[in-house]
Order: sequence, then C-alpha cells, then structure tokens
Amino acid sequence: MMRGKNISNRIRGIVFGDRAFTLTLKNGKRKQVSYFHFPKLDNATFEDRINVAIVAEGRILHWESLDEDISVEHILAGKYPVKRRAVQAV
Repeated sequence: MMRGKNISNRIRGIVFGDRAFTLTLKNGKRKQVSYFHFPKLDNATFEDRINVAIVAEGRILHWESLDEDISVEHILAGKYPVKRRAVQAV
C-alpha cells in the first residue's frame, strides 16, 4: 500500500468544543483531541479555531490565521507537537 492512500484516515468532518475538537474520519471513527496539546489552538479564540481548512485530500488541518497545520496521521498516532504536564495547584 502506498503511503497516504489510506482513505480511512482522512477527515470527513470536525466539531469544535470548549476544550477539544472531534474529528470524524471517512471510516466513521471519531477521535477527540484536546487543545491542551496544541498551544496555538489552546490560546485561540473560538472564532479562530473554527476558521480551519481541511486540505491535502483530508489529511491535514490548516489554520491560516494561527499559522498551524496538524496531520491526521500524527493525531491518530498520538504524536502531538507539545507534551505539556498539568500544573498542580499549590
């Protein structure tokens, strides 16, 4: 199988919530992703978050206003660009 030809890993839709977004893939599976792992999305307004383009035949999420690109392949593999630890209250 050629790399990038797996259509089941392509985005069919996206829904934005207060703390995460949920991808629906062409195969019907869903994946919820916390903004916590993506500082630009975590700090963005709701309007900036929803201003996303699904590009590269459904393999990439692109936010022009945030200068952010996220690969579906990386999301499904758990390869987030930033691993942040929760801050505990003192």
